Amino acid sequence: MERTGRNTHKFSARYGRRHSAATILITTHLLSLVPAVLLSCEETSLETPVPEKTQIYIHKIAKTTAGTLDLFFFNDDALLTLDAYQRFEDLSEGVVEGASRTGDKLVAGILNRQGDIWSWSDINSFQRLSERISDLTEDRPPSPVMTGLVRIRAGKDRRGVLELKPLLTRISLHSLCCDFHARPYKDAVLEDVSVYLVNINRTVSFFDDGSATVPASWLNMGGLENDGDGVSLGDVSGMILPDVAFYCYPNSTVEESLGRPLTRLVIEGTLLGERYYYPVNLPAIGRAEDIVLDVTITRTGTSDPDSPAGTGTVLCGMTVRPWDERTPWQITF
Repeated sequence: MERTGRNTHKFSARYGRRHSAATILITTHLLSLVPAVLLSCEETSLETPVPEKTQIYIHKIAKTTAGTLDLFFFNDDALLTLDAYQRFEDLSEGVVEGASRTGDKLVAGILNRQGDIWSWSDINSFQRLSERISDLTEDRPPSPVMTGLVRIRAGKDRRGVLELKPLLTRISLHSLCCDFHARPYKDAVLEDVSVYLVNINRTVSFFDDGSATVPASWLNMGGLENDGDGVSLGDVSGMILPDVAFYCYPNSTVEESLGRPLTRLVIEGTLLGERYYYPVNLPAIGRAEDIVLDVTITRTGTSDPDSPAGTGTVLCGMTVRPWDERTPWQITF
């Protein structure tokens, strides 16, 4: 079997049970898989099912690129075993047909995840799929990894909505102001300014809703590991509107404890010949959020990027809202 082009792989189930199919207004490549218990070497026991077709509509997400969509159909019972799997390689045009057996199903969708179909070969239940993780170093904001779940009754329901949301959250620095008017150095300029995140959660499971995420691995722990992770703003005098954005995975930490640091936005710059840091705490980062910051610096900062700034050193207005530059993906069954 070639892995490229348009290949349609149909499956048969024992006892000739009926299947329901789905038509998506978008891709050109489809592969259907079923659990090993549905496969048999006894050719006489296999029959080709006649699918019942329903339509699946996908509404385009603004300002993001759609890549591969993986759909998993699990039997909606206590075991949540895999019933069928389809991959859609291209969501740009055309029509595809997917299929599952009739009955109550939990449908799981994963968009833009890197890897070929064989990387899913061990998935035989929703529990197994829920254990798989996404790595921030492999996620791409222009085409973010997005996931969602929906329950349907295949063969009966004519409509269901699968809303796919990013695992990422965006941290946006909308404005930065240096206001030293109450200091002896009121005319000073914060020079060679750079901005970055520290204590970033590196991994998250695909279906973590972000409400209670406990990071297991980190990037920029306590400081900047790679200069390429920061954004240079040059010299800052008065107010600027940098409108720079950073991306991270959820971190549900509200108050710091051993091994559970807060994710921070750090503004670093030289003031009066000394290098200072201005950390801004980001408590309880959820999933698919847009956290918008307006920061005012009023005095000299700290000596390292992971130490809290003194009271009044950094004034920050913070707005948390849904990542709303996009409309949700909707797949209608």
